[in-house]
Amino acid sequence: MFVFAKGYICCGCARRFAAAKSFAVYKTSCICTECYQKLPHMSKRSFMEGTKETSMLMAPFEYDGLYRDIFLKFKFGGDYALGHIIGMAAAQYFKYIELKDQYDIIVPVPLSKERMNQRGYNQTEIITDYIADTIGLPVDKPLVRKKHCVAQSKLWGMERVKNVIGAFAVNADLTGRRVILTDDIFTTGSTVNECARVMKEAGAKEICVICAAKTNIKKNNTAAKCSV
Repeated sequence: MFVFAKGYICCGCARRFAAAKSFAVYKTSCICTECYQKLPHMSKRSFMEGTKETSMLMAPFEYDGLYRDIFLKFKFGGDYALGHIIGMAAAQYFKYIELKDQYDIIVPVPLSKERMNQRGYNQTEIITDYIADTIGLPVDKPLVRKKHCVAQSKLWGMERVKNVIGAFAVNADLTGRRVILTDDIFTTGSTVNECARVMKEAGAKEICVICAAKTNIKKNNTAAKCSV
């Protein structure tokens, strides 16, 4: 009789690994330690300038290379399990950053009903749960999406700003609350800036942003020019 050890397929290299040799596992998927180390990590404590309405931006990874490939399969390819792998990987960044005493709640950017029905899950909420557990703050959902918008990934520059104007509202009193706002990918900051604006109107005292990845706009622009 043959006995096969349980294994997980790495979302990076597609090889099979035991749990002990995987950095993170979820159901039948994993990311092996070698692939995790290849992800485009941001430097520790790489706090970046926020938007007009936010005080600070933190992102554990650059939206590039293997991480981008995994993210695309999760966000647009319907591979729900990869969101948990991304969440576990992103949460590692916050193990050594003290944020619990500086903020009160974590608020994920909501999806429209149309997008939720199409995708079946809010990718930001999945990632947020892991980050919130690591930081030790509760997740709250006072933000609501008022209208369905064109996907920001299809737009650029001022188109992104105009696209989300009036897209969000707040259904709770946030007076004096210090908020961590989470989104999946930070590109121009248009979405989180609009979310922060309406939360400030609802009384939020301070808002910082955590995204699972930050796009390197200069690098992407260079790549685009080279491909023309």
